[in-house]
Amino acid sequence: MILSIAVTVVSCTKQGLPNDNSASSSSTSQSGVEDKVATPPAAVTAAFVAKFGNVAVRQWGLRNDGTYRAHFTNNGIAWEATFTAAGALVKSEAA
Repeated sequence: MILSIAVTVVSCTKQGLPNDNSASSSSTSQSGVEDKVATPPAAVTAAFVAKFGNVAVRQWGLRNDGTYRAHFTNNGIAWEATFTAAGALVKSEAA
């Protein structure tokens, strides 16, 4: 509960700041690990397109282990796909 309140306070505080495309906010995946919102390197986005096509990514997250997670919808189903910074697919699963 305290964590939820802290996240809300930080989130509300950051809303007034300009967007500089840095990893400044976070989301929690199914595994409970927080992802920081981040723009992935070109190798990651190219690997995503090669694997899933031209599907719109709702959000990219940078995980604590240095991997990037895409949150997207494919054929009406929510998905998550995790890639290394070099663009290797680690895993993909329905969310």
